[in-house]
Amino acid sequence: MHYLVLVIGFLDVEVENVEIEIENSPCEDAVNFINVNGSVNSIKVYNSFSDGVDFDFSNLNIGNINIEKAGNDCLDLSFGNYNFSKI
Repeated sequence: MHYLVLVIGFLDVEVENVEIEIENSPCEDAVNFINVNGSVNSIKVYNSFSDGVDFDFSNLNIGNINIEKAGNDCLDLSFGNYNFSKI
């Protein structure tokens, strides 16, 4: 199954076992986590206009991140605690 999504934002939530795939995002951040706690299994971002993934003020365990062709930062981290298995 394949889905086309432009942008995903998580704000002030708890997440568990999230899986995200985004292509051709025209937004500043293809995926944005702000003040989020929990776990993310995988994030795949292809051809993002600007930042691929932006993490702000969050506490997350992240399994796998794959970012290809981001126009700015592939991965933007600001304040928080982040544990990555594979980038």
